[in-house]
Amino acid sequence: MTRKSLALNRTIALALAVLATVGAGRLAAQADGLDAIGEPVALPGLINEIFVDEPRGLVYAANFTGGRVEVVSMTTLQRLSSFPTSPIPSGLSGMAVSPNGRWLVATNQPVTNGVTQLSGIAIINLNDPSERRHIAFDEEPLGVAFGVDNKALVVTTDGMYILDPTDGGSRLIFSLSGASLGSAGAALPVTPPSSLTDLDAVSLAASGDGRWIFGVAPEFIFSYQVRQPVGTLTIRATSTMISPPTFQQA
Repeated sequence: MTRKSLALNRTIALALAVLATVGAGRLAAQADGLDAIGEPVALPGLINEIFVDEPRGLVYAANFTGGRVEVVSMTTLQRLSSFPTSPIPSGLSGMAVSPNGRWLVATNQPVTNGVTQLSGIAIINLNDPSERRHIAFDEEPLGVAFGVDNKALVVTTDGMYILDPTDGGSRLIFSLSGASLGSAGAALPVTPPSSLTDLDAVSLAASGDGRWIFGVAPEFIFSYQVRQPVGTLTIRATSTMISPPTFQQA
């Protein structure tokens, strides 16, 4: 087995262990007397997403209940630090790292009734983690994914935005409520399909080359093709995956 393969296997094992160590930080398999994969890393809170940063030898773990990103060493298997993702604690709903490895973007949404919390996006410069920016959103951000252009697609409860982490600027590319897109989004129709009326959860993933971003929501699926100057967004109802799209911007 090559040195690279050994490193990759340890990375996968650590990733699996981090995912398994939610809450008390012990593997359920161990409690059942079963063999577990990897070494458990005890982390507080609910870990709902991870990212492996091989060049830096780190794993970033999204702590949903803590509203922060936990930083774990792949060498020592110890928690090194954490990045708060909101000035007021909120639920960390999504996390992504840019292809160039410079930017980490996390999405935050309120999770507790009667407690002041913020909806917004945190941008962290991984080359200098002290450089952090928080951008408030009127809608609740649900998820984020990066394209090959190092810009992020952010999905909220009302639409989709393209976020440039270098300056924090965002551009609306699709609105469920039919909000005006302005000249920057003139290629997109202002009025959304009548069948798309609600969005409260989403799962996002980018292709290996970063040229496509795919999303799954309760009532529809979508793809976003990353290209300049404007990408292509296609939406289909979940029950008609091979039928003509409900919405397509070309």
